[in-house]
Amino acid sequence: MLMNMADSARNKVLSFRELPPDQLARLQAKHEVTVASPRVPEQVAAFHLPPKAPSS
Repeated sequence: MLMNMADSARNKVLSFRELPPDQLARLQAKHEVTVASPRVPEQVAAFHLPPKAPSS
């Protein structure tokens, strides 16, 4: 995952596994974090990207 540290906008971050509580808290403080496993059927939807808006 590459991030521009100068960018102050919150990024959407998808974690493929559980993170230690302190690390998850640090990520959540700066980004929108989703923790999901592609092996759990109820969580597979998190890996599907929404369609891109048409460019004008």
